[in-house]
Amino acid sequence: MDRILLKKAALANRRKIFFTLCFTLCLTFIGTFGYMAIEGWNLVESFYMTVITLTTVGFGEVRPLSMEGRIFTSMLLIVGLGSFAYGLSTMATFVIDGEFKMFLEDRKLEKEISRLNDHYIICGFGRNGVQVCHELKKSNSPFLIIEIDDEKYNKAVHEGYTVIHGSAIEDEVLQLAGIERAKGLVAALASDADNVFVTLTAREMSKKLHIVTRASYSSTEKKLFRAGANVVVAPNVIGGKRMALTLLRPHVADFLDSMVFGEDDIFLTIEEVELNKKSPVIGKMIKESNIRQESGAMIIGIKNHLTQLIKFNPNPDIQLDISDVLILLGSYVQVEQARKFLLNED
Repeated sequence: MDRILLKKAALANRRKIFFTLCFTLCLTFIGTFGYMAIEGWNLVESFYMTVITLTTVGFGEVRPLSMEGRIFTSMLLIVGLGSFAYGLSTMATFVIDGEFKMFLEDRKLEKEISRLNDHYIICGFGRNGVQVCHELKKSNSPFLIIEIDDEKYNKAVHEGYTVIHGSAIEDEVLQLAGIERAKGLVAALASDADNVFVTLTAREMSKKLHIVTRASYSSTEKKLFRAGANVVVAPNVIGGKRMALTLLRPHVADFLDSMVFGEDDIFLTIEEVELNKKSPVIGKMIKESNIRQESGAMIIGIKNHLTQLIKFNPNPDIQLDISDVLILLGSYVQVEQARKFLLNED
């Protein structure tokens, strides 16, 4: 039985257990007030008689029963035994079929997700989703995965990721993933139609969410932007350009791979830092900021918060302001030192 069917069976059994508990509680009330009405006993005596009858512990009667009381006790006993047998079989199924274990796992997952904030949601653990997760893990960014395929789900769990087994196109699954608290979402499903639907649903649920989505065909890009995507990535187009670059300028391609992905011996990375009001460089020109001296990282670009334009190799006389975004180049250590310096973090 796959995990989706197992979840449905577990939900059905939980409802059965809840129904059994409610039914037993109702029987207790009926028995208690029945004895009070038929035998004229007080509340404690009637409740005690009901409990020992339903549990069949074999204790003696509180007082001698009338004919009506014996008939009522017999009916209560028959119904109680049926309810007990039904509840026992349901509990056995719940435990033996592994549903109880899955229930505990789901509770643990919900607690893990509740602790996430400003995290990323990765919809799909296919070829693109796997690479996204590896890069996020490398940068120590919080994220979780939504995957419906059993094999891909098990693979993600085996790699130690936080994974929700379900469909990303369902509102309940996105809510479980904490989309209201999420910083970004990647729609990397196999179908463009599913990616459009996920993007549309996610945008309706969170207006501030940064959505990056995959497109297999160029004709889908406009639909994805209209659905609410901030960035649309076409792996086929990027792959073609990368292959052409490797043919025409192989050394440049190797250098870029080493720089961006941290391969080979050139452990460089590109990072962006948005300046806040606590930054010590606010109001200073780039040449006065001492970023290179403090961290060793280089400013290779700047995005002005007013024009939203990016300037590469910016003029050192440019004045820095709140909400400007600096594009930094350096080793992981240098970039992290620059980030702490720019954001005035200890």
